[in-house]
Amino acid sequence: MRIIALLLLILASFQSSALASGRIFELAKPGYKYSFPKDHASHEHFKTEWWYYTGNLKGEDGNQYGYELTFFRSALDLEKPIQNSIWAMSDIYMAHFAVTDVNAKQFYTKARLQRPGPEFAGSSKDKLKVWNLNWSATMEANEKQLLKAKSSDCKLELELTPQKPLVIQGENGISRKASKGDHASHYYSYTKLKTEGLLTIKGKRVKVSGTSWMDHEFGSNQLNDNQVGWDWFSIHLDNNREIMLYLMRLDDGSYDSASSGSLISESGKLTHLKLSDYKIKSVGKWKSDKTKIEYPMGWQIDLPAFNVHLKVSPKIHNQEFQRQEGNAVTYWEGACSVLGTYEDKTCKGDAYVEMTGYGDAFKLKI
Repeated sequence: MRIIALLLLILASFQSSALASGRIFELAKPGYKYSFPKDHASHEHFKTEWWYYTGNLKGEDGNQYGYELTFFRSALDLEKPIQNSIWAMSDIYMAHFAVTDVNAKQFYTKARLQRPGPEFAGSSKDKLKVWNLNWSATMEANEKQLLKAKSSDCKLELELTPQKPLVIQGENGISRKASKGDHASHYYSYTKLKTEGLLTIKGKRVKVSGTSWMDHEFGSNQLNDNQVGWDWFSIHLDNNREIMLYLMRLDDGSYDSASSGSLISESGKLTHLKLSDYKIKSVGKWKSDKTKIEYPMGWQIDLPAFNVHLKVSPKIHNQEFQRQEGNAVTYWEGACSVLGTYEDKTCKGDAYVEMTGYGDAFKLKI
């Protein structure tokens, strides 16, 4: 589950139902048949879509780093959108870029919100190519993905090579986001991407390498009225397994039963996890000095039926992406470390954790 709320709040002035006044958007329905490379591209008949990259890196300088680079497309419900023009305003594009300098305990962020256009932002209809000014994500013929981003503080140039085939999240072609209604997305992931490239922070350029995770989701009606936020975990273990889990939090303090996840084997086989298959307990708290929002900080994760027991800890506490131009809400997303046991064998690894809705709950639908 990714930062849907950001799009919702920025575009609150537009209608966002699946049956809009001027456009009819498709819903994510069971039985969807994925087709690649076509499904790497933009899906203009769905209202909301994002390409989401996170990763843990190590520099030649011996330091640890984390990064987030995300691209969002949200369709506008216009009565009569301009047709047959490269300047057509039928969608709006947002992007987020964050870098964690673990050793220096610094966190850098930048957000962008752009109209579509060849010099502004857009996404290809037939391949993975999405851009927001000089930030971009593209895919080559061998599924290698290239990321580029630059802000006043940081610059990122990365090459991502799949170490496992992509996996389809959820069941029967959809990832459910609520237990009632048609709240779902089409969702696939590259869970293990070998990552190499260059990172520049405050003018210091360093060669980096590590592992990234990529999510691509698209849908039109994914959130329910009583959902206030979510916690999302992507975990890379040194035994060549990966785990994705998310908790959809409800306004009564419980979790939506549609919350789910996946466990990826050494060979790349996905095992779908239901909420009853895992337990996540926060073991600490952290309060932001700037926003005064209090977040869980540190988690015990148990998958009893798989004999997996992990402790996930933030590499630094302050990885809060705050409100700024191009970003309407504050959330926490950051690089984490993992220690634990997997089938009674000691394991360790890296993770990325995302938490939304701990400041202001959102009530708008996509």
